[in-house]
Amino acid sequence: MNYFWLSTEIILTILIATSCGAILARKKILHELALKDLTNVLVYVILPCLLFSKIISAISFDALKELWVLPVAALVNIAGGLCVGFILSIFCGMQNEFKRVIIVSVTFSNSAYIPFVIIAALVFQAPELFMDKEAAAKGITYISLYFIPAILLIWLIAYPILARHKVKNLKMDKIITPPVVVTFVAILLGLIPWTKSLFVGSGAPLGMFQQAALILGNATMPIALIILGGNLANSYGKTKIKFSTVFYAVAGKYLFAPLIAVLFLILIKNLGWKGTPMMSFVILLQGFMPPAMNLVVISQFANSNKENMAALMFWMYLISIPVMTVWLAIAMKLI
Repeated sequence: MNYFWLSTEIILTILIATSCGAILARKKILHELALKDLTNVLVYVILPCLLFSKIISAISFDALKELWVLPVAALVNIAGGLCVGFILSIFCGMQNEFKRVIIVSVTFSNSAYIPFVIIAALVFQAPELFMDKEAAAKGITYISLYFIPAILLIWLIAYPILARHKVKNLKMDKIITPPVVVTFVAILLGLIPWTKSLFVGSGAPLGMFQQAALILGNATMPIALIILGGNLANSYGKTKIKFSTVFYAVAGKYLFAPLIAVLFLILIKNLGWKGTPMMSFVILLQGFMPPAMNLVVISQFANSNKENMAALMFWMYLISIPVMTVWLAIAMKLI
């Protein structure tokens, strides 16, 4: 029950912050063009700064020996979600346009912004859970390593499914985004001792860059939640979506997908993997996240299923509130 009340408090905190963006959008204070501009600021500046400041200080060769499990977990979750999505699409007996929306929504999760916020809130409210002063920085590093294959595959897989186009029609700047580039650069600089010493540590000659990146990066969580609330508010009422579509998407995303993450963690532990509690928590956390908001962007870019995706996203995020509360408590108990 302690875990349940803690998870409830965290999810309600996220809900309150997200509602600010929704209110601003419904009041037309934060209109769609402003949301687009704010998203660009987040993707091109704020999030890369957060990733650079946290990863370069937390990464090392010793840590890298255990971190391979994060991108592998992303591949397993995506492959498992894709299989579940295809199976559901076969049995649901719907039109192809709804089947495609179900497949991608079950397969791809919000693997960065919401996990970042949950980690930050959990470390702040229950620091004893991980017994590590660097738990927040390490959590962001773990999420980032999971995020790399996830953001690459969402364009390589979801775009062809939604648009019925071949990958060759996709521009590289849609795949190799600033957060992906900065993550690779931060890992490279952090693994080399002398380059890491330039940015991290007492008397680091370039330490002001790392500190500036940290200051800007700290804005990631509030901006991401405001954008999320604004996008969901704009999605509401645009089109109606069948109850059966929502039902199958919810069953795949919030029942079968989390079980894949749980089974993966049990498997690697039985094979001898000994990761930190934070690493185990991130693996479980990624299993029950709501669908990636990038799916709305991809559907708009592909000019296909835009209204259906926006409507489904609204209901999936609304339903995710009680679902994430329960799974978050389970995850805390399992680690």
